Amino acid sequence: MEPVVPEVFPLDFDALAHPHVLTCCGVLFISGILCSAAGIGGGGVIVAALMTFGHLSPRDAVPVSKAVVFCGAVVSLVLNSRKTQGVSGQPLINWDIIRMMIPMALIGTLLGVLANVHLPESVIVVVLTTLLCGMTVSTTLKGWAQYQGELAAEEQEQAAAAGLDRAEEVVEYQTFPAQPKEDCKPFTNGDAVVLSSLLVLTIFGGVLRFHIHECVSAGHALSGARVFPNPSQCVHPVLTTFLGGHIGDWLAEAELAPHLGHLFGGVPLVLCAGLASFYYHRLAMSGHWTHQKLLAYQTVSCGTGLLAG
Repeated sequence: MEPVVPEVFPLDFDALAHPHVLTCCGVLFISGILCSAAGIGGGGVIVAALMTFGHLSPRDAVPVSKAVVFCGAVVSLVLNSRKTQGVSGQPLINWDIIRMMIPMALIGTLLGVLANVHLPESVIVVVLTTLLCGMTVSTTLKGWAQYQGELAAEEQEQAAAAGLDRAEEVVEYQTFPAQPKEDCKPFTNGDAVVLSSLLVLTIFGGVLRFHIHECVSAGHALSGARVFPNPSQCVHPVLTTFLGGHIGDWLAEAELAPHLGHLFGGVPLVLCAGLASFYYHRLAMSGHWTHQKLLAYQTVSCGTGLLAG
């Protein structure tokens, strides 16, 4: 009996014929505007909206939120890539921070995806609630600091217009951490190719790992101790396209099957760690970045990726 080949992207339009779907789309649209205006990714907000208004489980809401955040991030990147910081002429985006954070963020995301698979949904809800509370406090503090900065700038302008030298009396506020004083190196085509390839490889490896795990699980369920090579999960178009017709033979090997999925998950992890170390060393050798600041940025980016996963 030939196994049934599943569709790559099965579409069920009947699932859209519900009022809560339109409500969820409207909430996501408004949330996207507010998150982009506030300068936050909004992953936690979008997950909460998908769970509350879209009736999705936490395990399903997290990957859907990644797709939504990614689309918004691409648009924001295109709009801000050529902007500069006022009279200084420095790029609005510090590309050194981008180079340093992306590999560590991908590492955190890989680890977060693994945690999302194995953790119970109650733990995921608690983590998301904690994340939303932290985002609320952080956004409130940033808003207050920005408000104080605007008041200080207005007072400084009034003092200058009146011819009063009150520059020392005006307290300066910073909404975001101060950027390094050096000229940021421009984002080259090589950087774009390397980081984009790393992103594609990470996604590709995660997808293959998932389908291999599904194939192995289905095989064990059908045949007990030995992997059954031809259930429908093992002839998924993703597996047959990228691994050809060898997937059944590979997974039929009891010693190879458990390690095949780890291979596609481990290779992107090692490459991300290597690239993160390379950029860390290069920025540390430039003399403009301290080890403490580099470790802080990379730790934060890894933690952010972990929570996003």
